[in-house]
Amino acid sequence: MENSPSIFQIILWELQKFANQHDLRYLIPSLTILILIGLVILNRKWVISYLGPAMSGIVRGVLLASLCICAFLAVGNYIDSFGQWRYGTFFNAYEFYHYYLGSKYAKEIGYTRLYAASLIADDETDRKYSNPQNNIRNLANGTYISVDDVIKNKEQYKSRFSPERWEEWLKDIRFFKRELTTSRWNNVLRDKGYNASPIWSMLVGGFLSNPISTDNRNHMLILASLDLILIGITTLVVLYAFGLRPAMFMLILIGTHYMMRFSHMKGAYLRTDFAMCLVLSACMIKLNHYKWAGIFTAYSVISRVFPAVFLFGPGARLFWDLCKMLRIGYDELRIRFYDRKQRMGIVGGFILFNLVISFVGSLIFRSFPSSLFEGFTIPWPLPLFIHLVLFVPVIFFGMLLFWAGLWGYFAKRMERNWINYFISFTITITILFVASFGYYGGMYQWRDYADKIGRHSRDISPWRVGYKYLFIAQYPNNLDLKKSLKDIFGVIGNALLGRPITDPTATVPTDNQQKPPLNPSAPKPVVKTATNETLTFASAMKKIISPWKPFTRSIIYKEQARRWWTTMAIVLVLCLIASRKLSPYESFVFGFVPCFFLVSPTYYYYIMLAVPLLFFSPKSDYIPRAIAIIWLYISAMAGYFFYTMWEQEFATYYWLGCMLFVLCIYMLLIAMLNSLPWEYIKPFVDNFKNKLMEKIKTHLIKKEKSEETTITTEE
Repeated sequence: MENSPSIFQIILWELQKFANQHDLRYLIPSLTILILIGLVILNRKWVISYLGPAMSGIVRGVLLASLCICAFLAVGNYIDSFGQWRYGTFFNAYEFYHYYLGSKYAKEIGYTRLYAASLIADDETDRKYSNPQNNIRNLANGTYISVDDVIKNKEQYKSRFSPERWEEWLKDIRFFKRELTTSRWNNVLRDKGYNASPIWSMLVGGFLSNPISTDNRNHMLILASLDLILIGITTLVVLYAFGLRPAMFMLILIGTHYMMRFSHMKGAYLRTDFAMCLVLSACMIKLNHYKWAGIFTAYSVISRVFPAVFLFGPGARLFWDLCKMLRIGYDELRIRFYDRKQRMGIVGGFILFNLVISFVGSLIFRSFPSSLFEGFTIPWPLPLFIHLVLFVPVIFFGMLLFWAGLWGYFAKRMERNWINYFISFTITITILFVASFGYYGGMYQWRDYADKIGRHSRDISPWRVGYKYLFIAQYPNNLDLKKSLKDIFGVIGNALLGRPITDPTATVPTDNQQKPPLNPSAPKPVVKTATNETLTFASAMKKIISPWKPFTRSIIYKEQARRWWTTMAIVLVLCLIASRKLSPYESFVFGFVPCFFLVSPTYYYYIMLAVPLLFFSPKSDYIPRAIAIIWLYISAMAGYFFYTMWEQEFATYYWLGCMLFVLCIYMLLIAMLNSLPWEYIKPFVDNFKNKLMEKIKTHLIKKEKSEETTITTEE
């Protein structure tokens, strides 16, 4: 007699059935948006006074319970509809191959020999690889290399392994050959290689990959589950630091957003650690544990490098703190040296000393090789006078801030939080960087890594998202955007009025088109005729939007380099100003704005959207912040809609990039409004408001008297 299914299995089957019957990718974000709108409305004073405290509390509890259910469903969606795995298993052997072997054998294969060594091991264990071109990716230069050339020079690759390590390598390759189908094994050796930093390889390879063998598949599944465990721990920390709503909003975003959809991150090997460490950094700052925040940020940076841009927010806050110290320091000087001549003598000597240092520093900077500035299209070195005018004031002001910070720190006149943050960050990076020299026995691994990442960054990929890819995009010449927008409004109007929606792209032949051609032998033009076919709202929108397919033109980046760097400078200055009055954790997560403009990582790295979400979710009761959260969930659903039209083409990620660009501008606008000196503006606003109300009142009184006079005259 067969065992009857357990309660757990029955529940799981029902959940899988529910996921198959309802598209959770759209359902969960839509419900979350409605719940958020309900919570915002419920927070209005007039609603609370109307419902009463007891009833409003019950309704709020129901909404929060619904939010938790959405978060649970989002977790199920993230793990492929409650365990209905895309490739039949949670274990993502394709991604795991790169990061397990890349970290375990970092000393032997570096960043250029992973595929060649794999092919040689494949050849020695009953070759599985086959390719019509008979080549694999050459990771040394990004091109392809013949299989025969690799096999012919196999001793060159095997010599880097000890006999014991080569046997271990053969065993691991056998494991991944079993896990990967022939087509996926063929694809894996033509991919882009392993991109984690030498420090990440040292830590993960030393503590996890080398001690845990492929002998037991369950051990590999445990390693593949580390990302899920890390996301769970991070959610609990967010729950503790920010509360229930931000934690649930984060789970729902990670579980449903298109850019977390594919299996690049799921079932892989610590691919989410950089993003979760950024979130943990924000939590530590919120809890006033700045040293821990610095450590988590350091790990994120050594994991994926580009998160270093998130240092902009803490750096901006430290800049404003130093400016404050500069003013306090001068006031202190005025108190201690009340004699004006004596004070001016000290100030003059101090200024002269720093001017000399600034002058010498600018000359040293001018001696830097011109190759460093080729990307900026600057004719380096600049003429001496222009160079001194530009850089001496900058270095001089930097020296003043340095001395002000040094005095404020040791005199205990300055808050030490951000100083401690940067100290812990620097110490962590330095210790790990030095340790990597000993682990690898030199700098060679870092040189290979710098070359690999530099080439990786210069390549143009249709899967990357960032301002750079909006900058270099161009539209087809035959795209009629004005007509498309008119069609969109027509479809929306028909949908709202309940009218049938016909093909908006179909055209009715004109009289000229219906006339016979002058030359009967000439080919007849193809004319798209109108149709009475009724379409759904989604299919009609797809017909309109599908031609909106931009393409990349990378030469724009070089042709308009000055415009690019001018834009970057303007954005960074605005971000610096906007950071002035943000709360500490907000200033950190605000680093997403310069990150979007300065770097363009591949779309699946945008699991870091959990970071800017924390800019809005702790204050989700406020309408401006709630609007941004709604926009994030709309972008989550929009990605799937774009994919149905363009799949993995550039257009999908271009339009997702446009949506994130809107989010960044919105974040910048909120931060700028927050940074305005309202204590000075408010009196003028109140004065204007009072005068306006007086004028309205006077106008109403005059109107009332005029009406009374008219009535009296008529009587």
